[in-house]
Amino acid sequence: SRLCKSYQSFGTFLSEFQRLHNLSGITDPKTLISYMRNGVFSELRTCIGQHQDIHKNYDFD
Repeated sequence: SRLCKSYQSFGTFLSEFQRLHNLSGITDPKTLISYMRNGVFSELRTCIGQHQDIHKNYDFD
């Protein structure tokens, strides 16, 4: 997927999502629904999951 093609900072994913939101010019509160229909939300969620997996804190108590 385009959003996850490289290891980028979590902020990059959020800014990309914001950029898509700004480009859409949609003020409808259901905008996220339309992103979900287009697969953007699932890609963002995948990226967030990958970010959390990569940056786990390991405790050896």
